[in-house]
Amino acid sequence: MASADRTDQATLLLRLSLGVMYLAHGLLLKALTFGLAGTVGFFLSKGLPAWLAYATIVGEITGGALLLLGLVVSIAVALPGDGPYALAPERRRQA
Repeated sequence: MASADRTDQATLLLRLSLGVMYLAHGLLLKALTFGLAGTVGFFLSKGLPAWLAYATIVGEITGGALLLLGLVVSIAVALPGDGPYALAPERRRQA
């Protein structure tokens, strides 16, 4: 098997895996399990603005769907996800 074939297969596997992970995390966990109000409350409890919770949910769901479909992949991986949580003031004080 040629090296280019393996690279293409690995890229596809990673793209599909990340797409499923983002979609499941955004839709199942944030939107359906905790709900919009619960997610917003969590973000507020960490000192983050409420609008960021909505942006995170939309970013994870949209990004996951785009990755699964293989559309605008470079934009999909740049959508917010949980990055803002990692930058929360409370987390910086603990480090």
